[in-house]
Amino acid sequence: VVAVFVAVLVVGAAVGDAKETSEKTRDIDLTQEKDADKGVPSGVEKLVYLISTALEEGEYKDGWSLMLGAVRQVQDEGVELPFANKIYLLEEASRLARHLRLFSFSQEFQVELLQTKAKEGMTAFQYLTSFLEIAHDYMKEQKFPKAFEWLTLARERLGRELTEEAFALIDRVEADVHFCSANHAAAFEHSKKALPFVKKLTGGDMMMAYIKHALNANAYRQERIMSLQEHAQCDIEEGDCNEEGSHYSSLVSLDELRDIQVNIRNQLEEDFHFKNGLQTPMYFDKEMRSLPFHDTDKTYDSVKQAVNVMKKYAPSLSKEFNGLHRSKATFTDTDCIVHPDGEWERFEVKAAWTTLNRDGCSVDTPIACKLLDELSSIEDLIVTRMGYSAITPETWIRPHIGASNRRLKLHLGLDVPNSAPEEGVVFPPDIIEANVTAEIRNELRQRKAKKGEQVSDDPHADRQMFCHERSCALMRVGDETRCWREGEVLMLDDSYVHEVFNGCSETRVVLQVVIAHPDLKGTKRDKLKNLITIEAA
Repeated sequence: VVAVFVAVLVVGAAVGDAKETSEKTRDIDLTQEKDADKGVPSGVEKLVYLISTALEEGEYKDGWSLMLGAVRQVQDEGVELPFANKIYLLEEASRLARHLRLFSFSQEFQVELLQTKAKEGMTAFQYLTSFLEIAHDYMKEQKFPKAFEWLTLARERLGRELTEEAFALIDRVEADVHFCSANHAAAFEHSKKALPFVKKLTGGDMMMAYIKHALNANAYRQERIMSLQEHAQCDIEEGDCNEEGSHYSSLVSLDELRDIQVNIRNQLEEDFHFKNGLQTPMYFDKEMRSLPFHDTDKTYDSVKQAVNVMKKYAPSLSKEFNGLHRSKATFTDTDCIVHPDGEWERFEVKAAWTTLNRDGCSVDTPIACKLLDELSSIEDLIVTRMGYSAITPETWIRPHIGASNRRLKLHLGLDVPNSAPEEGVVFPPDIIEANVTAEIRNELRQRKAKKGEQVSDDPHADRQMFCHERSCALMRVGDETRCWREGEVLMLDDSYVHEVFNGCSETRVVLQVVIAHPDLKGTKRDKLKNLITIEAA
């Protein structure tokens, strides 16, 4: 859905301006080879630099037009490029298309890469990268049979020449496709199969392989418990699940799946020096204050100001979102973290696929843009993204981890159902088990005791003191669970593993504002300002 939507808006404009695009691209000699001794970049390198500049300035359509014009010159007009230049052009074109969620274009460029590589007789592993990229693109479009077809082709056509490590890469991508299609058992098995070869990887590749295996084990475990709960074979409050007689009984046990998660978390803390195995983003800055949820009453002054401003806008923002929804201006996010049975509706106010005003904000969201303008005037506050986020009943956004801890997220509740969970709805167990931290739990007990109320020794008893019995839409971040309130703001760090579930009979809607972590200082902060427009894409 997103790919088609973006293609109509972004690529439509690019194709419509074909003549202008062609002229701009012809100003660059794509055939020019690189002269490292003289410091002269290749023609394609000059093109990529111009495109990067356009993206940094928020000119996504111009950037895409330049790239598409260059590729079409090679494809349709017979412009002959040196082999290295053509490979580089197609790789960068595919990367940009994927960044803009134009997966059909990315697939097209990867197929041409395969054909170009074939003429030069490259190695099987060099072919494999294109097979895997194409499978990944089909996965993002939720065309799972096509994704598996390309993975099968990779095994059949390249198998004799591939090493065991290369087969492990195929298994890792296959695990991703199975996870995306909610076949958690197969996802776990394929990531487990690839795990012995993880130790031969380095740095971030090794870290991500471990993290994904832990997430696969987590999703598989939670899915099994939910299935048992549906058949009254599991009491989550008592922590007692009986798999005897079920088709799970001959498989890896629930305890083993939990142990895998714990062991990997410990390994991430030891080998990659994370402070907390539940907070393992790709880009981790140890100077940032880390909490799953920050108290908006006891936080940074700039954030306190932002929270007060956001609250004033809540009623009008709710109306604005409802208007977007009725006019079908929102899009359905097909990201793999969303369980296929649910639906995640979004609208980003500074995204490349919307029509932007002079200030780079969507013409369809004047209220949100006014809020953004007011937030931008707050000293020491950098807003990198803003958008509406709505999840329909029984939607599960599965456990995942943000890319960096250099940002925080503010969620303003707009339409939050205030009713008991629907009868028969089964929540992901980790959301229920992640009550509140011991510190907060003790604080709540002391408050209750002062009022002369009975204090229970049951560790689960205080959960409803924070997320009351009429809370049916819940969010877990790290080892804490919280609930949204209409007109109130939740402040969270998405670099912790987190998940969301809507057990209500109605859609839950929030406005999400992403800000730079207030602890970010100096050159790190300056660099982030230059990346704001790229993140908005």
